[in-house]
Amino acid sequence: MRGALAKTYIKHLEHLPTLSRALRKLSFNAYELAKTILNHLHTLSRGLRAYIFLIYGFAKIIKFNATAGVMADASIPAPKLFLIAAIAIELICGLALLIGYRTRPVSLLLTLYLIPVTLVMHAFHMFANGQLCRSKWYRCSRTWRLWAAY
Repeated sequence: MRGALAKTYIKHLEHLPTLSRALRKLSFNAYELAKTILNHLHTLSRGLRAYIFLIYGFAKIIKFNATAGVMADASIPAPKLFLIAAIAIELICGLALLIGYRTRPVSLLLTLYLIPVTLVMHAFHMFANGQLCRSKWYRCSRTWRLWAAY
């Protein structure tokens, strides 16, 4: 009985190099597939981010005077000059992202551009007469700050 079991075991060990090569090939194919999918996802993600900046850049061109008026209401000095700069940044960087030209420096530039834009142009709902509103947005942010401090 033991001799038959040992022969079966040895017989299976003979196929081990073939099995090992098959597993290596399978894992290599899975790695290549994952790498290809990630490359396509990076391209899709880059294209969607570029789309956002291009659309809003063209929207600023189409509604130039209205956007300049909103910027003037936000107490931005020389709103038309800053609007032209914002349009140039959004269109040039959006196009650069779309074609994949120097994506890391372009993304850094867009991030640095979005910080003051967010604080000046998109934070209007948080302030009323210079005071922070006690709205659901403030309570939510306070909850997150307390959670982060914990």
